[in-house]
Amino acid sequence: MEKGDRLVKDIFVLRLWRKSDDPLFWRGEVQHVNSGEKQYVHSAGDLLDYLQRQLAEPEERPSDKDGLR
Repeated sequence: MEKGDRLVKDIFVLRLWRKSDDPLFWRGEVQHVNSGEKQYVHSAGDLLDYLQRQLAEPEERPSDKDGLR
């Protein structure tokens, strides 16, 4: 990182829950705190896809118009 480079911080909240009778069954919700956007996930692949979209280059990712909440 060069001096003067802008550091962009993205904050995520991840909530996971599972069925008590089936520990392999889980669901989750991930929230991008910066934008307030929430996404329900049903697999690790869903979670990674969401994170990749959120962490894409600024011109490729969803708008952070409301800022940090």
